[in-house]
Amino acid sequence: MEQSPIPSPTRLTPMERELLGYVEQLVSVLSRSEQVLSALETQSSARHEAQLNTLSACVSALLEQQLIFANCLNDLVSGSLTLATLTARSDASLKQLKAAEQRLKSANAS
Repeated sequence: MEQSPIPSPTRLTPMERELLGYVEQLVSVLSRSEQVLSALETQSSARHEAQLNTLSACVSALLEQQLIFANCLNDLVSGSLTLATLTARSDASLKQLKAAEQRLKSANAS
């Protein structure tokens, strides 16, 4: 089955020129849509990466504070830690945990 050659734009009928115009518009719209979707994907990926980085930092802070807490309890039980020192360490640890909580809330809000 042979295909007929594509007529040159100068030999197109008015209907064919109109159809060609529609095809050109569709191609243009498709190209713009592809650019917009690509930009949205990049923006979304960057936002998710930032949220994951924040989550990772907060989990690390939580683990660090758990280790400090365990060490404080161990020192308290062994008698090598005073109540005043335990209170000071606990207060510092609590401040760091609250800061991590705020970072998480900020990351989730954006």
